[in-house]
Amino acid sequence: MIVICPKCGKEYEIKDEQNISKYQCTCGEPLGVKVGTESDKSGKNKDESKLMYCPDCGHQVSKKAKTCPNCGRQFKKARNVSPGLAFFLGLFIGPFGYLYLHAYLFFFIGLIVGLFLGIITGGIIGPLLWIAFGIHQYTIAKEMKKAYISRFG
Repeated sequence: MIVICPKCGKEYEIKDEQNISKYQCTCGEPLGVKVGTESDKSGKNKDESKLMYCPDCGHQVSKKAKTCPNCGRQFKKARNVSPGLAFFLGLFIGPFGYLYLHAYLFFFIGLIVGLFLGIITGGIIGPLLWIAFGIHQYTIAKEMKKAYISRFG
């Protein structure tokens, strides 16, 4: 039987199914997530719903894992955001829409660049810049949503 650590996602092959609770992962987490054992009403394996595939190496890891135990890729915390809302926030409140996306560096850069260009051009560039903010925030939100869906379904 294959068992996966719920904390780091490392896989172990356990021969003694009766005493699975006595085993512990190298990260210190007690083992107990069996792969391919229990199904819910929808027919989907409950344990498989706790797993995802690493985008770099394809290794199956726990959705709670911060890194892939196979290749070492670090996983960002995925957030479910609305690309449409991000676009309208960028369009109407400019760089402040980046705060919705938790993109603080883009917020500060957008604020500084927007103020600088606004002063130099006398405010003429403002509407074009805010359209660019909206498009950029839409793109970021779309990628964040894609990452969230691939990780949590």
